[in-house]
Amino acid sequence: MTFKNAGIGFTVIVIVVVALSFGYIGVSHIAASSSLTPPPHAKTNHTAYTHLWADANGWDYNHGKINPTLYYNVTTLVHWNVTEEDNAPHTLTIAYDGAYSVALFDKINSTIATSPLTWEKSPSYTIIGTNLLTGLNTGQTVHATYPFLKGGIYTYWCTVHPTTMFGIIVVAG
Repeated sequence: MTFKNAGIGFTVIVIVVVALSFGYIGVSHIAASSSLTPPPHAKTNHTAYTHLWADANGWDYNHGKINPTLYYNVTTLVHWNVTEEDNAPHTLTIAYDGAYSVALFDKINSTIATSPLTWEKSPSYTIIGTNLLTGLNTGQTVHATYPFLKGGIYTYWCTVHPTTMFGIIVVAG
């Protein structure tokens, strides 16, 4: 009888561990990167509002230019509104890629079109995670903010669909 109960207990533990593992995988976490984590009281001088449509075929699919290049001034607090379009999980993740230069912009622009996963390896920060963009109905919108305090070139993408949902952000400093 004790041996039978031990088997049931072991089975329950395995089920709990597997369930927790899937829960951990399903939630988007902020990557460790002190350079992109916004300070708690970041001083900004500008405000911008950006609306993106989250679709596995690309940002803004059926709503304008797919995966648009975004432009901001340094010290801009960007209010991101992301609308669910295809009932799939998504994230909005950004990475700082370096100081602005035409050469870097051209290199990222040409490489990202053929190999977008190259840029996903940069230190990154998830502004909106799958925990916010999963289970929404088409047309529902989530909101987050991020201050761009450093000029340069950033990339943005969805960690769930990095080969189709990616783009460039230029922050003029």
